[in-house]
Amino acid sequence: MFKNSARFYNHLLNRYTYPVQMASAGMLWFSGDVLCQYLVWHASSGTELSCCTSATCPECICDSTMTPVQRERSTFTQQIDWPRSVRMTLYGTFFSAPIYTFWFTLLEKLSTHTFKSYPSSVIPSKLLKTPSHLQSAKVSNATSRLLKITAFKTFLDVIVFDPFYLSFFFTVSGCMENRSKEDIKKKLHDELSTTYLTGVAVWLPIQFANFRYIPVPYQPLIVQGVNLFWNSFLSWVQHKESRNH
Repeated sequence: MFKNSARFYNHLLNRYTYPVQMASAGMLWFSGDVLCQYLVWHASSGTELSCCTSATCPECICDSTMTPVQRERSTFTQQIDWPRSVRMTLYGTFFSAPIYTFWFTLLEKLSTHTFKSYPSSVIPSKLLKTPSHLQSAKVSNATSRLLKITAFKTFLDVIVFDPFYLSFFFTVSGCMENRSKEDIKKKLHDELSTTYLTGVAVWLPIQFANFRYIPVPYQPLIVQGVNLFWNSFLSWVQHKESRNH
């Protein structure tokens, strides 16, 4: 069943690349934002729930028959900022997914053009048997070219794309939240450099492995999946720091 589902998803991804990437990103961004809010809520409320277990308590919003997990879930559900989750879902669907899909496709074309195929002397012939020493040279050239392409993609992604994307994210998110130009500029000034440097440490090895082992159509999906945890982590760190002041 899993193989059939994967095959069906792969078929849809190849035929409807952008719509499938957008739908997948929307679900992941929604899940990521809800997870972010849960981590922040759980950190602010402490490990013990304030909700009592008495059914007669007028301020208690939970049923006394609920388990602790059910009471926690009920309390958190009422605290979710749904408009924020909708904004993040819209951003992931209509901005993040198309941008990443276009960028990874462009990277593939740039790397293919920059690092052209192997020399004709090491390409196997259908008419003549390739000598063993040329076979070794072919394998060596293929490995070297693959590593160069991976390093090339990773460098452009981290140095060129990431600063632009983070600036774009803070700007669009600020506009969706109806923030003023001054607030958006302050956000960029205060958080862009720190977020970028943290992102380099996190994304450099992830993107190297992504470009090295994952086919191009699936690379945006890997990024969106990791973003679920990345965005949650950033929100948790930001909230923890604000509590300490």
